[in-house]
Amino acid sequence: MENLVARDAVMSFWQNRHVLVTGHTGFIGGWLSWQLIRLGARVSGISLPPPNNSPSLFALTDLADHMAGHHLTDLRNATATEQAVADICAAHGEPSIVLHLAAQPLVRAAFADPVGNFATNVMGTTHLLQSLRPLSTLQAVVVMTTDKVYLNREWVWDYREDDALGGYEPYGCSKAAQEMVAAAYRSSYFLKAPSPIGLATVRAGNVIGGGDFADDRIIPDLVRAACAGQSLAVRCPQAVRPWQHVIAVVDGLLHLGKALAERPLELSQAWNFGPPAASVVPVAQLVEQSCQAWNQAASQSAASKSQDNKQAGWQNISDPNAPYEATLLDLSSRKAHQKLGWHPRWGLAETIEQTIAWYHHWADGASAANLRELCHQQLARYADAPQTPIS
Repeated sequence: MENLVARDAVMSFWQNRHVLVTGHTGFIGGWLSWQLIRLGARVSGISLPPPNNSPSLFALTDLADHMAGHHLTDLRNATATEQAVADICAAHGEPSIVLHLAAQPLVRAAFADPVGNFATNVMGTTHLLQSLRPLSTLQAVVVMTTDKVYLNREWVWDYREDDALGGYEPYGCSKAAQEMVAAAYRSSYFLKAPSPIGLATVRAGNVIGGGDFADDRIIPDLVRAACAGQSLAVRCPQAVRPWQHVIAVVDGLLHLGKALAERPLELSQAWNFGPPAASVVPVAQLVEQSCQAWNQAASQSAASKSQDNKQAGWQNISDPNAPYEATLLDLSSRKAHQKLGWHPRWGLAETIEQTIAWYHHWADGASAANLRELCHQQLARYADAPQTPIS
């Protein structure tokens, strides 16, 4: 049975705490910022602006109006990064926890611009960690990488945190290098500080949820196609991935941040956050279930003028000459369960249902206040859900 006292302690830990989130204008960073605000934290952010050519969770929910500080800064610029951190400290005091999510997060974008990809993911992380070294009250830093850091052997076993890092393509390689940068700063500087500062990395499975509008991602592409009355073109329907809701990852980050601040010497290491075993399925299954959820929701909202009840569908456009993407990938989250008390709460069906519900509200023209309320409702719903078996 779940230890509710321990869970309440995780949630109350963040109240009145100053937290710096990088990448707060992004998908996961936006959800993380809203959860921290909901828990009573003072949240400052450093990020690039969201893309001008598409919606964003950040803009749609007016997140900037609810943050302590909002700084648009390119982490590839060392001087600008140092200045942004200094400005935040001067205006709001030093953060006690830093959650680093700012990144170039797309596999195909990394193929198109490998230099920019490495500059952001590797040197951006280096610049941030260097700028944090002078802080005297910092307790913990969490660096988010990806499940694609592993040397993918296309095996049926789930990857554990001590498995070999790899990188057959620019994105995975840049994130594996990011892991190495974090490890070097951890052992050379952060754990050797007068008061040791925890520094850990997080490798999460494939994350879905409302408010993601990035290109070349399955669910945003499906929503765009459905709203346009088109079929979704699927490149790798046979690829197996660990699908999880963004709130599950946010929950893991909050568990780790608290524990890391309290036990930096013990917990400064890499951590996997993955879904229940039954949520590790092929892309085709995710797409089919998502299309069904979209069509069912559309049939129940006949008054929606923005959708006009357009149906979702998909087609296989797999190409054997396409850039490399791993076929089989799964994560073990047993360490996070045993040492942090973290556990996923939604299976695949609930994850898809909540994701599609969010996009339907957006497509129906929901206001910023309504979308904020929906985010809060889903965060609360997740917190009240029972735990599910770990992968």
